[in-house]
Amino acid sequence: MSILEYISPLSTLLPLLVFLPFMFKKRELPLKVIFFYNIYSFLNDLLIINRFAHGLKVSMFLYTFTVVEYTSFSFLLYFLIKSNIVKKTILICSLLFIVFCLYNIINEPIRVFDSVQASIESILVLVYCIIYFYEQLNQPQLSFIYTKYTFWLITGVLVYLSGTFFLYAFAVNLPDQTRVNWWAINLVCTILKNVLFTVAILIYIKTNRRPPQTPIESNYQPFLN
Repeated sequence: MSILEYISPLSTLLPLLVFLPFMFKKRELPLKVIFFYNIYSFLNDLLIINRFAHGLKVSMFLYTFTVVEYTSFSFLLYFLIKSNIVKKTILICSLLFIVFCLYNIINEPIRVFDSVQASIESILVLVYCIIYFYEQLNQPQLSFIYTKYTFWLITGVLVYLSGTFFLYAFAVNLPDQTRVNWWAINLVCTILKNVLFTVAILIYIKTNRRPPQTPIESNYQPFLN
């Protein structure tokens, strides 16, 4: 195994360890969604590595991971996007996509990698990400967009899915050795995703540690008066 194959699954622990002390103190749903997603990703990676080392099939765990990953990312963006029309569209697309994935898992032969499902997931979530950024850029802002922790969460999702899109789209048609060689793209994008998630959590922690401003008393009179 290359060093990236060790770093990539371990990088999933980085946002978990940073956010764990605040898990039960804060009620920010986006962070809890990412927390759940990273726990699942880490456990799923361990299971796949273990089964692969023993010569067992791992295709089913890749297929189910696509469903869980899409559900996590789409739920996150559903929560952050304001437009009711877009929210309804996300619900409809999500229902159709999950039914499509389950149908393939149950009725179609499981291939080495679920290229079709992973590609559709990437396209859908990337569209949701673009809509989110469009909304953010077209509403009044009291601060720069990059000072929000949600910006870094969605940037992590965007970087990860856009970076792996073509790899996922053509993975099933690549020769085994070529796919192994190019899989480093997925490993690097996963590391970048987890680093950006960690940045988001650190920004959230820093923002919420700022001391509250002292309220101005109602009977306060300016000195010059």
